[in-house]
Amino acid sequence: LQKSEYPVFVACGGVPGRSTDYGAVRLAQKFRAEEIIDAGDIDFVYDKDPKRFPGAKPLEKLSWQEYRKLIPSEWTPGLASPIDPVAARLAQKADITAKILKGSDLENMKKAIEGKEFRGTIIH
Repeated sequence: LQKSEYPVFVACGGVPGRSTDYGAVRLAQKFRAEEIIDAGDIDFVYDKDPKRFPGAKPLEKLSWQEYRKLIPSEWTPGLASPIDPVAARLAQKADITAKILKGSDLENMKKAIEGKEFRGTIIH
């Protein structure tokens, strides 16, 4: 493990058979980062799939244990969950926090990066 001199890393996937979530958590582990930001196409983790259930409720804070009860226990390519099950287990074990937010909202992303209050979900 090594500590990086850079405060922010931007990364994407590149290993077939592994998710971008897993890659982000592994990088966080390697460089002893305390958190990752998942800037996807949703603004929160919801109690149900908001595409299928219009009354789904956004969740602002939850533990990894609570989060893992909401998603499948196994990862398959194309799985639509903010953080996949394999990465969620690894993040929980490594004590890494995840911030889930909509990637198209750059001002909100800036707040999350700066450690300010942002619109999204914190999983720890």
